[in-house]
Amino acid sequence: MTAPLLEAIDLRTSFKTPRGVVRAVDGVSFTLEAGRTLGIVGESGSGKSVLARSLMNLLFTRGVIRSGSVRYRGEEISSKGIRAMGKLWGPDLAMVFQDPMTSLNPTLTIGEQLKESLWWHLGLRRQGLRDTAVDLLRSVGIPEPERRIHDYPHQLSGGMRQRVTIAIALACSPSLLVADEPTTALDVTVQRQVLDLLQAQQRERGMGMILITHDLGVVAGRTDEIAVMYAGRIVEKAPTRSLFHMPLHPYTEGLLRSIPRLSDRPHVPLHVVPGQPPDLVEVGQGCPFAPRCSRAQPKCFVEEPLLTDAGDGHSYACFTPVTHVEVA
Repeated sequence: MTAPLLEAIDLRTSFKTPRGVVRAVDGVSFTLEAGRTLGIVGESGSGKSVLARSLMNLLFTRGVIRSGSVRYRGEEISSKGIRAMGKLWGPDLAMVFQDPMTSLNPTLTIGEQLKESLWWHLGLRRQGLRDTAVDLLRSVGIPEPERRIHDYPHQLSGGMRQRVTIAIALACSPSLLVADEPTTALDVTVQRQVLDLLQAQQRERGMGMILITHDLGVVAGRTDEIAVMYAGRIVEKAPTRSLFHMPLHPYTEGLLRSIPRLSDRPHVPLHVVPGQPPDLVEVGQGCPFAPRCSRAQPKCFVEEPLLTDAGDGHSYACFTPVTHVEVA
């Protein structure tokens, strides 16, 4: 049988801090097939970005405790060094970071930053290098790419900068693209343009894609499967349509109810998930969502629920799952 494009097995990433050990990713497992899109959602602090960097092997080794396995096309990559990963970053694995102003080098022109990976991985030179860079900018909707290639990041709008980061990520035609909150700090219109661009490029190139966001509305209709993270763990995973129509974990239900709807009357208070996300240094025994959950039972505070298979690719980690909700 052909190995999945990407496979994470009991992946754990912790950080040593003066306050104690922060368990940012705590036993995450999933698979992603080629050409498919996985959405990873959760509140800020749920471990999404650390998971992305763990998958890409982009974390510094000092003060980091890692275990588990990450396999790309069946090959273990979590133990590879920076030299070996350098051969994979670009042609095989690529990432779009959530803040293009800090991920782009302010001292280099857009063209110079685009040409770097084209020169390094594809061996392009001179006119071929410039022409390919211009074509990449054009493919992501940058107007007047022949002129923009000489601009610096600060000369572009937020939406244009994000398009540039996407162009850099796609430069070497990777098989897997990780997009870490690619619409952060963008207005709604630009958000849709960026998401449409990512979806179009994913389909055109046949890439696997991981789309990370805190907003379930972003992944609706753009992913094949969704994994909901809380306190570094996946608490529910399901095909997108199934998760939206029949959420089983109370946290997923809360996130879905928090999405504003055009059908709501003016001034209707928005639903919120009560309480605050847990301190990942002080997560104790039991279900980490129990202190915020209206369905919590005594068992929830002393025993950690494991992912339970509900059939049809739907799984959840809860002792008292939601049985009937109206969140469609």
